[in-house]
Amino acid sequence: MAWTLPTEAGFYYMKDLAQTNPFEVGMDGSINWDKDLVGKKALLKIKEQGSKREMLGFECLEDDYLIKSGHLGGAGEAVYLDGYEEEVGRIVKLVYSYVKDVNNGYILAQKGVFKPGDHFRARGHECVITERKWI
Repeated sequence: MAWTLPTEAGFYYMKDLAQTNPFEVGMDGSINWDKDLVGKKALLKIKEQGSKREMLGFECLEDDYLIKSGHLGGAGEAVYLDGYEEEVGRIVKLVYSYVKDVNNGYILAQKGVFKPGDHFRARGHECVITERKWI
């Protein structure tokens, strides 16, 4: 349960944010640009150029699946658009939602590739993009 409720509410654990920046995960509004902070120059560059990736919600449409997610260690399963062989993202987290009775989580994908309702495959299993907050 400790992993599921924060995920369902759209919250992140620190390990969910590994190898990301605030722009990719929708937390750029929390940056205090008036302060001198570590990495400020790099963040300003990303702000100017735009981020290349984004964190999205998804649900696995199959009950019986074997998909590795990054929150358990490792890089997470690769994400592919239906009908394509090019990797467009990685599974960051996948948990069972006791509230909605589905398997849901986050993917870190190339920005602009997906919108809610789009389908993709992870290790051959069908999934659908959703909002990042389920409850």
